[in-house]
Amino acid sequence: MPRKIYSLVVIVTCFLFFSSCDSRITVEELTNSSVKRYLSDIITTMQNNSVNRKIIDWNAFRTEVMSLADDAQTIPDATPAILRALELLNDNHSFFVPEVGFTIRPAPTKPYVKNIAMGTTIPSDVGYIKVRGYSGSTAIASHFVEQIQNEIRRQDHQNIKGWVVDLTENTGGNMWPMLDGLSPILGNGIAGYFIDPDGVETSWSIKAGLPQYGETPKHTNYNNRYQLISPNPKVAVIISGTVGSSGEAVTISFIKRSNTRLFGKPTYGISTANTSYNFGGFGELFLTISTLADREKTLYGNEILPDEDVTMDTVLDRAIEWLKE
Repeated sequence: MPRKIYSLVVIVTCFLFFSSCDSRITVEELTNSSVKRYLSDIITTMQNNSVNRKIIDWNAFRTEVMSLADDAQTIPDATPAILRALELLNDNHSFFVPEVGFTIRPAPTKPYVKNIAMGTTIPSDVGYIKVRGYSGSTAIASHFVEQIQNEIRRQDHQNIKGWVVDLTENTGGNMWPMLDGLSPILGNGIAGYFIDPDGVETSWSIKAGLPQYGETPKHTNYNNRYQLISPNPKVAVIISGTVGSSGEAVTISFIKRSNTRLFGKPTYGISTANTSYNFGGFGELFLTISTLADREKTLYGNEILPDEDVTMDTVLDRAIEWLKE
């Protein structure tokens, strides 16, 4: 029986990719000297790890940022300095979460998409999976994966022509549960790469139905995994200007996969990877450290273009039409 799909998207502004922790500073009573010590260490971390580290004048960077903290005695006092540091990184993706106060991030370089309406009828011989962003805890990630794979299981049958993977509400978060859930459709093999400014490459892939970062397993504890009746299906991926960060990583995972095509509008344009550094009681830096590349190592870093530029009110119809060709 055909299925009616309608969605309304309100974009959120949190794009988190994957994270690690580097705890190097002990909590202490803040004074101007200790605030400056934290800031100096934050700048050093940026200098050593930023995706743009090779194109920044770090002497000028440090001088400008430190000058904004001349009178800082508290974490909130340091906000202008931290904000300026993030602006000078010019990667459009890094941000700082202080121990006290609100997340510090530069203003976006372009307007966010506010609402996207999309509706059509899905025929019974086409599978349809919507994958939204995920930023929940590790403890509930298995439930996120279970929901996706149960939906794939429910719809799969012998006469499926192909699958629509709808990423239009995927604003980012943690890429691994997304890939874990979609692994039956995506299939095994390298799906993309993280590439740093020195050209060091680390792949992400699906191996034996499970996502991996290099050789490190990144799957959840979900065990009742599904395999398609007909593996390696034809896939239409729907994207829009709402799709960012980890949503773009999932998009890239399907690029240059056989029998796959992207439909819709260009993505938001932060197809880069963040990792986190913890500064004791001062806060946590989420720093952009590498650029995303597809399975043939083509670098992105900005917006991802669809194979077919289609308006949101017709994109699902066009994706289904292509699957049936």
